[in-house]
Amino acid sequence: MNDQGLSQEQADELNAIFGLGRAGKKKRRVYLWESVLQAHEMGMYQIIPITSSWALRHEGRVMNHCVGSYEKLCRDGYIRAFSIRDLHGNRVATMSLMFQDDDWHLEQIKGYSNAEVCISEEVYYDGEQTQTLIEMTDLHYVAYEVLRCYRKAWEND
Repeated sequence: MNDQGLSQEQADELNAIFGLGRAGKKKRRVYLWESVLQAHEMGMYQIIPITSSWALRHEGRVMNHCVGSYEKLCRDGYIRAFSIRDLHGNRVATMSLMFQDDDWHLEQIKGYSNAEVCISEEVYYDGEQTQTLIEMTDLHYVAYEVLRCYRKAWEND
């Protein structure tokens, strides 16, 4: 945290939005779009809508996956992306919703480097044979609750 109460990541994000810092780098145009679902807490998670091209690219870099390449789809209204963080602000996953067939659908939810975060798989030997226990994680349910909330907010918008 700096003197203004911002983390370095938040300060870097604001500097990038306002074109401050890092002289010599090629400046990219920053596009903005709306999300009908605002940032909020859901259980043990913070759901943060990603509503700018800079934030989208930053999420992709930090989480080491391709969400940063979704800019045009987000600008055109076909994709809405969300950063899912723990209550301390640490990134846990990124999810995206896709508008298709006149409704919003869960496109994907991935952890760092596209790690699977919705399904937990445990393999064990029960004394007679190898068993595989597959369970949905809490992030699976969070993703579908975000989808439900987004659909409701979109219908009421």
